[in-house]
Amino acid sequence: MIAIGEDELICDMAETYGIYSYASLPLLTYATLASGLRPGSRIRQKMDGEPLSELYILSMIFDRIGSIFWSGEGDPPKRLTDLFDGKMDETSGNSGKKIFSSPEEFEREWEGG
Repeated sequence: MIAIGEDELICDMAETYGIYSYASLPLLTYATLASGLRPGSRIRQKMDGEPLSELYILSMIFDRIGSIFWSGEGDPPKRLTDLFDGKMDETSGNSGKKIFSSPEEFEREWEGG
C-alpha cells in the first residue's frame, strides 16, 4: 500500500486511528490496521482506480435535484459533475464575475490594466 500511495495511506491512518508516523509501529501492526481501512478510504480508492469521492457523489445528488426542479424553460442548469469530468472550466457560469489567481493580478485589473 505504501508503494501505491504513501500520502493517501498516511492521511487515512491519521484520520482513522490517529497514527501520524508509520515508523512508530511494528510493521505487522501497521499492516493489520491498514488492511482494516474502510472501502471508501483514500488509499482504497487509489488502489481500486475509483475516481468517486464524497464531493463527487454530493455533486451528483445536487445535479439530480437541480434537474428535478428545473421548470423546462430556458437553459438547463449547469452540472457540477461536468466540472469534475473536465467538461466545464471553473469560470463557466460565474454570472459575469471575474476570478483572479493572485492579488497582483487583481491590483493590475483594478488599476486599469
